[in-house]
Amino acid sequence: MTTIQIFIDSLVSAVSTEQTMPRSERLLPPVEDSRRLALELRLTPRHLKEDALQEAWLAHLDGRDPARAVNTFVVREKRHRKRNQQLWEDEA
Repeated sequence: MTTIQIFIDSLVSAVSTEQTMPRSERLLPPVEDSRRLALELRLTPRHLKEDALQEAWLAHLDGRDPARAVNTFVVREKRHRKRNQQLWEDEA
């Protein structure tokens, strides 16, 4: 086998493996223990899931813990939402 054939075979096997994986697992960054990240994403409110996933990828690319980044993001967004609701109630 030539180097090109080996490369093509590895691409084909990667694509076939990716197609058999659940979509939610394909979106997660490749971390050693994805259970913590999956748990944090499961506990994330639905309207914040896409942004939380982006936070996980940014943390992974920065070399930080994606699960901790998602948790921090969700806490920050909940705090922000709570403060804004209080401001709207004070003005009314």
